[in-house]
Amino acid sequence: MELEYSPDMAFSNDTYDYDQGNFLVDLPWEVQHNIFKRLDPKSRASLREVSKDLRNTMDDPSFWKRQIVRLSSIRRFKEPMWNLLLQRNIRHIEVRPSADETQEYHRHNMVWNDLEWGQLAERIPDLKSITTPLKCDKGKGLPCGMRDLDQLEQLRVHSVLYADHQLFMDMSCLSTLKQLCIEVLCLDVLVERTDALKHLAQLRDLEDLQLTFRRFTMLNKQAFQYLLYHLPKLRRFALRRCCFRFPDISVIFSSPPPSDDVKQKTGTVDGSEINNHADNAAVEPERINRLNLTELDLSGTLQHVLNEDAVTALDTLQIFRLQTHGIDDSIREFFRSCFTKWQRLVELDVRNADLPADIFHYVPHSLRIVHLSLSGIDFSLEALLKLSERCGTHMEQLHLYGCEPKHPQKLYYLPDWFPNLKCLSFVGDIGSISREILCRLSEMKLDILDVRECQVQPGKDVWDILRSLMGSRTHILS
Repeated sequence: MELEYSPDMAFSNDTYDYDQGNFLVDLPWEVQHNIFKRLDPKSRASLREVSKDLRNTMDDPSFWKRQIVRLSSIRRFKEPMWNLLLQRNIRHIEVRPSADETQEYHRHNMVWNDLEWGQLAERIPDLKSITTPLKCDKGKGLPCGMRDLDQLEQLRVHSVLYADHQLFMDMSCLSTLKQLCIEVLCLDVLVERTDALKHLAQLRDLEDLQLTFRRFTMLNKQAFQYLLYHLPKLRRFALRRCCFRFPDISVIFSSPPPSDDVKQKTGTVDGSEINNHADNAAVEPERINRLNLTELDLSGTLQHVLNEDAVTALDTLQIFRLQTHGIDDSIREFFRSCFTKWQRLVELDVRNADLPADIFHYVPHSLRIVHLSLSGIDFSLEALLKLSERCGTHMEQLHLYGCEPKHPQKLYYLPDWFPNLKCLSFVGDIGSISREILCRLSEMKLDILDVRECQVQPGKDVWDILRSLMGSRTHILS
């Protein structure tokens, strides 16, 4: 399991004089790197002041090459700070409040008003990725400095209070983008009524598109269809918490008729006409013949089963996430159709979805990773048994959510049903676990056992007992 690490940018004026030798600089670079990235910001800043050798080592661009640096404010930056950022060759930043500025009422003001994107883009023009909250005034779009980043590959914006036509138009000008993640709190009504989202079709290198909405929206399904069939490199698509006037969203994934490429819709902003493609787009993006998605997330969006054409169009999927859904009828037939056609499926995430146990009889043999809810009313020991019969010997990761006191006995069979499991996690209140169950779990040859979000009786001493039984071969996260 890959764990992402995001170090902070921290500096200190304090200096320290140690009599001991700087044994750290004598360690192999890989070991130093592993030590430095585990330090908190204050410790890292202090260690940097110990000696010139350690300072040079920690400022080495090769250490910071793939690290995500957290910034909260640059208005107070002095010239030495900018020089250090350039020396470290920073390429990835995350805008977040500092520890003493975490109050919700202050967080947005600090991020929106104190971070000067123009200065940041001028000082560090080669940024590759940005993660930030974003305030968009009506008609203003992206901050000017952000628009000038011509090497940006990843843009993740969240808490967007006002997303309008100009915002999507500006994003379409970031031609080097490969990943675009947008979390929208409030969507302009004109975006809902027009095809403003079609601007994003100009991002020809886009591989990952994630759209999350926090309120009810009435978006145009044809706009999403246009996007999917005009982004040739798109492989990962997420549409979360999005509502439509009519719940059937099959048209989004079904191949559009050729005539749809010719038609263009227009709207008006403050009385002026707008076109639904970027103003600087000289050529209509070429349409692809079929989808090549490998990952799809429809959590909170899928309220109606997809038709056969849509399911067939998604037959290249390797990862499917449906953490929540509103489907009541035909759920068995829908998943049976999906599992029959999606023979490349490797990961299935239905952690909060209430699914009948018998659908696991149809999962493809290619399945390796499953996120499963134990709290469904139809869930029983039979579900795990059916899953093990289909792909138990090949299963690598099993993540069980909604654990309850009645579930520990079901754990007894896991070593037999999933003998080659490498990662196992529990989430919920599992109650008390007998020593017999602990002994059975210790028989599993796990690399990782994640119980950080699992409550157990009489306490976490239970996991210490299991740790002693499993030995060093298993890393228990508790």
